[in-house]
Order: sequence, then C-alpha cells, then structure tokens
Amino acid sequence: MAADSGARTEIAGKIWRLENDLNTTQTRVNEILGGIDEIVADGLGLTPAEHDAIRKRCQEFPLSVTVERPRFAWSADRKTQARRTYRPGERFKT
Repeated sequence: MAADSGARTEIAGKIWRLENDLNTTQTRVNEILGGIDEIVADGLGLTPAEHDAIRKRCQEFPLSVTVERPRFAWSADRKTQARRTYRPGERFKT
C-alpha cells in the first residue's frame, strides 16, 4: 500500500508540473502573438485607435472563439486539419 501511495504522489507531481509547464508555454505563446499583432499593425500603418478597434472587435463573437482563441496542439478542442496535397497548377483552379 505504501508503494501505491508513493507512486500516486509521484504521478500527481508530474501531472502538476506538466500543467504548470503548459500554462507557462501558453502564456508565452500569447505574449508572442501579441507582439506579432503589434508588428503587423505597425506594418499596416494602423493608428492606435484603429488597432484598438480591431482588438475590441476580436473580443466579440464569432471572432472571440476563432481569431482570439488560438488552438494549441494540446488543446482538447483543437481541430484536426485535413491533409491536402496539390499538384502544380491545381490549387487555384476554377
């Protein structure tokens, strides 16, 4: 029984560390995405007011569940992407 308790404690510790690592990584990715947004806004020549308007719009549905919520590889709601292959000239056929 004591060995089982020790194993459970070890597994619980590993799970807590994994959760902490994922949260830290997710926070860092969100910071990077914010930096990318700033670079893009600057590159497009947006005024601070225009950039704020875009940020506010992204907080509203449906953008709040698409644009504003990235899906990480470990997310339970991550969509699986279909594998597409194109031959030269096929991708943009009408």
